Amino acid sequence: MFHYLYRAEKDDRLPVWVISYNRYDAPTLTRMSEWERLDDIHVVVRESQIAAYRRHFPALRFEALPDEQIGSCGAARWGAYDLAREFGYQRAVMMDDDLLQFRPLYQHHFVKGPNAGAPCSRVFDKDDIEEFGGLAALEEATVTMMGKIADNVFDEEPKAVIGTAIKRLRSFDNKNHQTRYYLNGGSTPRQWTAWDLERLEEHGIRLNLEQFGIVGEDVGFLATLFQAGMDAFTMPSFAFEYWNQNEGRNRVQEADTQTTIRTPGLAALLSEHEYMMLRQYEMGDNYLRVCPKGGEEYEWGEVDWRALAKYRGSEMKRVLWDADEDRLKEQEELV
Repeated sequence: MFHYLYRAEKDDRLPVWVISYNRYDAPTLTRMSEWERLDDIHVVVRESQIAAYRRHFPALRFEALPDEQIGSCGAARWGAYDLAREFGYQRAVMMDDDLLQFRPLYQHHFVKGPNAGAPCSRVFDKDDIEEFGGLAALEEATVTMMGKIADNVFDEEPKAVIGTAIKRLRSFDNKNHQTRYYLNGGSTPRQWTAWDLERLEEHGIRLNLEQFGIVGEDVGFLATLFQAGMDAFTMPSFAFEYWNQNEGRNRVQEADTQTTIRTPGLAALLSEHEYMMLRQYEMGDNYLRVCPKGGEEYEWGEVDWRALAKYRGSEMKRVLWDADEDRLKEQEELV
């Protein structure tokens, strides 16, 4: 992984688009402000807030849109999409503004506990970060390499339109660092993703903002693109952690309604709305994993990848890194 990260040329990375609202201490923006290259980072904000954002993050580039145009988190994301297409970008990395970490994974082993000595995947620790040249350098290289791998996957998979990383809390499985990507498997794309903007446009795929704008673009977007016959992928060698301001309750919602969406009554209504809208797509009755599992009420949803494969009559595809593919062949030959 060190080898790949050192090859992460900043000039080769996908442009980065971040949506933000009313969050002048946004951790994503704070971390990015320390990166070496900033000209390809675009932060989409409301016109009424651009002056304040520029005061707090003078090094970053902001793209302001009318408040009424991006009045929801889903609308903000698709405002970023439209701007990126206007700029001529074919592909881009899309981010939320509440990300705390960007980390690559590599081979390690459990240090203690019942699995001590067993192989596992591990994110870069303090010593690794220091060896690489510091946190800012590592995270910039990680985002760059994640985009480069996504770029390769888009070239290899003609129906892939979105890819994602994994949450750090799910990063210990030994298969994570060995896997370049899972096609239609792994994690539901959220928060830190890569999009093939041009391919989405070619297939006429857009989020229905009336249905999903206020509740976000993640699960609704997946329902939309899968119904159009397209694919998604996960790159489990890259992990993130996010700023969960609502631990133990509903998932973190996008920044647009951050002061009200966590109100129990409103959160329940929005969850009910999202579920009703998803039921209008094939996902709703065929490959939606309802969370909490076994709960009486829908709070939020994820893609049920096994059910998707069964519904499509296909299988999840796992593609290893070249080095791990070679190791696997050597092991098979020995056996």
